[in-house]
Amino acid sequence: MIKRSPQHATVPFLLPALLLALAGASCTEITSGPPGAARTGWRTPLELNGAGGPLGIPATDGKRLFAEVARNISAFDAATGKLLWSTPRPADAPSNVITRGGRVYSAGSAVVALDAETGREVWRFTPDGTAALGRITADQDAVYVGTASHKVHALRASDGRPLWSSDMGPQWQYAGIVKGVTIAGDTMYAAAEQAHAVNGYLASGWIVALDRRTGAALWKYQNGTGDDLRNFGSSPVVPGRLIVASDFKGNAVVAVDRFSGQEVWRVRGEAGFIGPIGAPEVRGDTVYFGSGDTYVYATDLQSGRLLWKRRTPAANTATALWGEELFLDDQGSAG
Repeated sequence: MIKRSPQHATVPFLLPALLLALAGASCTEITSGPPGAARTGWRTPLELNGAGGPLGIPATDGKRLFAEVARNISAFDAATGKLLWSTPRPADAPSNVITRGGRVYSAGSAVVALDAETGREVWRFTPDGTAALGRITADQDAVYVGTASHKVHALRASDGRPLWSSDMGPQWQYAGIVKGVTIAGDTMYAAAEQAHAVNGYLASGWIVALDRRTGAALWKYQNGTGDDLRNFGSSPVVPGRLIVASDFKGNAVVAVDRFSGQEVWRVRGEAGFIGPIGAPEVRGDTVYFGSGDTYVYATDLQSGRLLWKRRTPAANTATALWGEELFLDDQGSAG
């Protein structure tokens, strides 16, 4: 954790460190506590029954914490950590769990909607490729998921009925995976990885702007030429006019103009390392990201100018801001 300045948290249960820990840890309990203090708010042992620990990014509605645990989607009381309900998830662990409008959504071999109060399954949709490899999102009307068949599906939030489907690369010869989707206004931005060889040692990344109502492609941006190793590893973020996304395989963060699809700037980490898996964090005019090269970076949002970089004890895969503190998913930390 890098502290920018001390700050007391008024909502201790949404600690980004918890979200980062659940993203890749194999642990036997969930722990929550306030940033800026070395004390635990609550601790909940987990019944794993031989399954792996929590996976993916959890979600909260302020009253409950929803997470994938031991092949289930589980809800915990945000104030106490008490297990409220647990429902078996489809095959393939989701990249994230989201909640909106009294529902909880997750995507693996199938996309499921659960009632947030009881865990009862409301609807289920099975796409033609797993949706576990990318992060999903939702608005008041629909749930949006990307698949390993390089498609984005919009599903009606009320009943899961398909509204539209858009193929990011119908002509792609090798594998293509949608890694995440983000909504901004009337547009959806999908980040995808296209393999250019059968074993994926050559790859490029794509950001595709889609009409949120119809799925029609508005423009496409390619990261890499196909004769090197690039991609986009997570959902992009959309601060104002720019789209900012993480090139995991190329160890870089890229900014693209939201309306033209043209690259504005690129910040590269140290050569020979992987970059951030998670999306960059943006606060005001500053972009923060941690890298597998053991550095954390801060850059100017508009120009990409490097403001500072600081070395950390080990590789970093994700960052999270909370108040005036920057949390890192440090792969060298014991836990």
